[in-house]
Amino acid sequence: MVKRGLSRDRLVEIAHECVSANGLDALTMRRLASAAEVTPGALYKHLKDRRDLQRAMSDAVYATIELADIDIDNPSVTQVITCCERMRAAMLGFRDGGRIVAGSYSPFAATLKLSGTLMRLLQGIVQPPFQAGDIQSVL
Repeated sequence: MVKRGLSRDRLVEIAHECVSANGLDALTMRRLASAAEVTPGALYKHLKDRRDLQRAMSDAVYATIELADIDIDNPSVTQVITCCERMRAAMLGFRDGGRIVAGSYSPFAATLKLSGTLMRLLQGIVQPPFQAGDIQSVL
């Protein structure tokens, strides 16, 4: 039952497929293993636990957000709105996407890129007595 070539990214894809079919509440490590056609123990080579899986799933949601056209050197309210609209669209693009993202903090590449972009934009437009972090935490 062990499947060669299985990766963390592929497991995240399979997990999103499972959530798409059955919802986030139905996703378990055993169900993921079954869908990936591996033993449950094989998952732990790529994932620490279900929480790590959800973090990786969250990062995959954020990885779909296009940021190349956001100019962090010339921040504006319009760019902040655009960034936030793209975040919302990304979450809506996945079944239970909002719950996946809200249920974890993902310290992975796509999440950090998005967070850094949003923070830089906010630093350029937020007025005292507020700070960019204050505003970012409520978005």
